[in-house]
Amino acid sequence: PSPLDLDQQYVPAPTAVAPLHAPKITPKANVAAEEAAPLKGILKELEGSLRARFLDESLKPVSEVPIRDIMKTLTDSHKVHAIVLDGIVTQRLLDLAEEKGAKYLVGIRAGNLTRPAVKIKLVLAE
Repeated sequence: PSPLDLDQQYVPAPTAVAPLHAPKITPKANVAAEEAAPLKGILKELEGSLRARFLDESLKPVSEVPIRDIMKTLTDSHKVHAIVLDGIVTQRLLDLAEEKGAKYLVGIRAGNLTRPAVKIKLVLAE
């Protein structure tokens, strides 16, 4: 058959298709229950406030801001040990908290996380 034979059926070559979005990871609690207890207590205090609290090494409040200001406040922060928020932990927040050297990030639940927490401990209410 000639290459121009129109009687043959066209079959497209298989192509590799990359996923549009990175796969969502399921965040795991990587903190022992007794270590997480005081942080979960602070989270309970913030419940319903839509606020975030920045803590020092002794878990004393350094500052408290509305959730909408968390990224700006964290960007401007120099030393933060833990961040407790009455909200959802996003990948952007997780990345920035790790970059800023925070040891703990505490929230109600995690959003679409595509990379696991490496240098930070994640504590979730759910």
